[in-house]
Amino acid sequence: MIGGVVAATMPGHAGAPSPDAYSHDAYGRMTADLVEAMGAEVVVGFSMGANVALEMAEKKLFVGPTVLLGISLSLPDES
Repeated sequence: MIGGVVAATMPGHAGAPSPDAYSHDAYGRMTADLVEAMGAEVVVGFSMGANVALEMAEKKLFVGPTVLLGISLSLPDES
């Protein structure tokens, strides 16, 4: 992919079929598969997507540039 943008709807959101497991680990692995299939060079995540992007970076499922927007790192952040 050169110069393209992919916006993905997470499984279980916006009418998309539910995943087998609702966890950052499961979403990280699913998203890493998509990133690899699309040949993405940068991952940008917003809100829950930022937590998923962080999971991908932490587990080295994606090692390129990662942008985290609107991320909550603890329950008090949600208050």
